[in-house]
Amino acid sequence: RMMQLGPDRLAVRVVAGRHFDQYLQRARRMPLAVCLGNGAGVMLAAATSVALGQNELQIAAALEPLRLVRAQTFDALIPADCEFVLEGEIDLDERVPEGPFVDLTGTYDKVRREPVFTVKRITHRQGAIWQALLPGDREHRVMMGMPREPTIWREVNRAGVACRDVHINPGGCSWLHAILQIDKRQSDDGRRALQAAFRGHRSSVATVLGVVA
Repeated sequence: RMMQLGPDRLAVRVVAGRHFDQYLQRARRMPLAVCLGNGAGVMLAAATSVALGQNELQIAAALEPLRLVRAQTFDALIPADCEFVLEGEIDLDERVPEGPFVDLTGTYDKVRREPVFTVKRITHRQGAIWQALLPGDREHRVMMGMPREPTIWREVNRAGVACRDVHINPGGCSWLHAILQIDKRQSDDGRRALQAAFRGHRSSVATVLGVVA
């Protein structure tokens, strides 16, 4: 998310420890392209947690046809069919208070000091539509919660438990509850699946485990 500070400056929420944060900690300052109004494939791929070095655009291209173009101010490939592109530079050493914003659960998130993104160029499609997510509403929850399902599925199978399905339940704001369906073969499969589920979704605080014999 971004909070507008002025005509060409925005505060950017950077989650500590994530890949973008790790890269920014090393670079301190870097060019950035913010692409708004993307197709469903790009949005789902961007929201999915992948291993470092894996290209989310390849995932998006596997979901639906994807055209790429080069950014105009630096060497990077970006989705050609998005509505708006904000190109500029993010500076980790310039920080400002960011928030408060409504969080996924519908409660207020705390105010943090986050880096500033300075916009240098804006491009857009003819008749472009500015797309924004309503915080805490269904689209926000789907984009946050659904990409956690494959990461939980992966960790449960890595633990040697046959995972048949994972569902992030909207009863937990599409974040706090995960329902797992497994093919139970060993007496401790339920316990191992539960432990693996927490590894697959480290932000969760509760997991409901459904066991299928």
